[in-house]
Amino acid sequence: MSKHEVRVFCIRVWDPEEGTAALNRYLESATVLSLRKEFVADGDNSFWTICVEARSAGGVPEAGRGPKIDYAQKLTPEQFKVFRALRDYRKKVADAEGVPAFSILTNEQLSQIVERKAMSMAALGEVPGIGTARVERYGRAILAVLESMSGPVRENGDGGAT
Repeated sequence: MSKHEVRVFCIRVWDPEEGTAALNRYLESATVLSLRKEFVADGDNSFWTICVEARSAGGVPEAGRGPKIDYAQKLTPEQFKVFRALRDYRKKVADAEGVPAFSILTNEQLSQIVERKAMSMAALGEVPGIGTARVERYGRAILAVLESMSGPVRENGDGGAT
């Protein structure tokens, strides 16, 4: 049975890959009934919003991102505490910027930061999907969250704790 739904996607001008990929995954599985796009000009925060009204066969879990992962099970209890702190930081930033949390960092990226012990700006840049722009924009704050959970970290270096 087909399901009628409306989805909104945000595609940041300075880092469009994730938003574009999510939109394309969704469009592959849906019949578009209407689409509206608006450009929001806000300097380095500029982005496109795309509102898609579509009919899909049974819906697509989490905009086509695959099965839901239980990070409380995937991570150790200590890692999950850090993951939750990073998730809280991401929510505050997303709320302040008026964008979906996943457009800041995905849960998988947060998990990778924790699992890889990405304790430097360089190490953050090695996490898949976190490019130079995100490291420059959010890196110091992410490192501050990590430091608050585990002790001092480096802004530059090989990724190890100081």
